Amino acid sequence: MLSAYRLPLSFDPDPLRSEAMEASQRARWIDHWADGVAAPGTWSVLALIAGAGDLDDATSTRLGQDVSPRPRAILAEMPKVRSAIETFQTVVLRARLLRLKAGAAISEHRDFAYFGGQRWSFERGRIRVHIPIVTDGGVMWKLNGQNIAMAAGEAWYVNVCLPHSVENRGSIDRINLVLELEVNDWLRGLFPTETSMERLRGAALRLVEPYVWSAARTLRRASPRPKDNRATGEISSGD
Repeated sequence: MLSAYRLPLSFDPDPLRSEAMEASQRARWIDHWADGVAAPGTWSVLALIAGAGDLDDATSTRLGQDVSPRPRAILAEMPKVRSAIETFQTVVLRARLLRLKAGAAISEHRDFAYFGGQRWSFERGRIRVHIPIVTDGGVMWKLNGQNIAMAAGEAWYVNVCLPHSVENRGSIDRINLVLELEVNDWLRGLFPTETSMERLRGAALRLVEPYVWSAARTLRRASPRPKDNRATGEISSGD
């Protein structure tokens, strides 16, 4: 199982940074739905490709099971960012800019972001990719406690089912382009070849896990929920 992997793709960060900074002035960023893992107002999102819904609140950045992704108007004003997204020759389930303020942190958590009842990892068939746009050496993106040094313009797959956290110890706000993608043959060709056991495990997860998590959500809805999930470190959609 891959925990993190730098894809053999890179992007010129300067034009991406320019468009992201211009968009920051024109578009309204919304506070990221964080279930207590980040302080209010420190972690924000600008949806570029999102599901249907009210685009003025954080629910618009999460996809329902029967919602088709669609680009927001702001993406038409960002040709370099749009070109970077279009590099990925697969279905783009969601594209966002995620901003973390200087001095802010996202505490350790695991993501339970569902699309058709499926979590996000390579073997499960849907992945999350980070492309840092505005960053410096002060950003600590940790997976299972190990720092992943993501340089501007690099593309990184991260298995967000695993515990991860972010600290921005730098002096500038961090902005990453974050994509959620369907794994197809083109995307699979960017990764190391899977073993037979890895393919078998992935098939089993794709078959069984949606039913397991559907039952788990039903049980959770039927029981009292805490005000936040800091004790369990589980949120539905994170960094």
